[in-house]
Amino acid sequence: MNMELRRMSNRNLTIYHPREAMIAFAYDLIDTVHQKLITDATDFYTKTMRKRLREGLSEREQVIAAAMNGDDLAHMCLMAEYDEWSEHHQLPPISLINYERWVREHRPKRTRGLKWWADEQRNIGLAIVTALTGERFQLMATRNEASKGKVESACSIMQVALRRRDRSLAMSEKRLNWIWDKYGEAAVLAIAAYRGWPELLPHMPLAWLIRR
Repeated sequence: MNMELRRMSNRNLTIYHPREAMIAFAYDLIDTVHQKLITDATDFYTKTMRKRLREGLSEREQVIAAAMNGDDLAHMCLMAEYDEWSEHHQLPPISLINYERWVREHRPKRTRGLKWWADEQRNIGLAIVTALTGERFQLMATRNEASKGKVESACSIMQVALRRRDRSLAMSEKRLNWIWDKYGEAAVLAIAAYRGWPELLPHMPLAWLIRR
């Protein structure tokens, strides 16, 4: 091989090497949704839950039960709704009045540290990118220890792509496997719904807003 051909071969290696093509595909998807992956989802969840409460799409009693069991997000939404009713000099629904009274009487302790919803949006996004990467290259989502070094998985490709795009998003393959185990099925269903029934997406329930 002459020197010019050798240089061309080296220069194009990252384009044509199958593993690098997989990483590049995942990288591009991550880049497309990067802002959402690094954004605190508190405002999104709060606004969405409050909107659905008003529209009757989420059962208020279910949200109240979650709040009484220590769910901070449910508590914030309920109190925000109560305060808004009160500020407009309107009588809140009786269930909200009872919850506000319960809070004053019991003063429940709220959890500290990382909130469950802080990483929820990021994890859902990562699961969707993992699913699309696996579909594109016919990869299994995860692999076992015995397979490492022999075959790639969508999660092993994601690990490299995340580290290259933003080191603050870097995580272990094990962690990505955990995210897939928890959100993978929902990601696949979301992709299928988007492709088959895009008109119905705005009306689909967001039951995952409340942790069970």
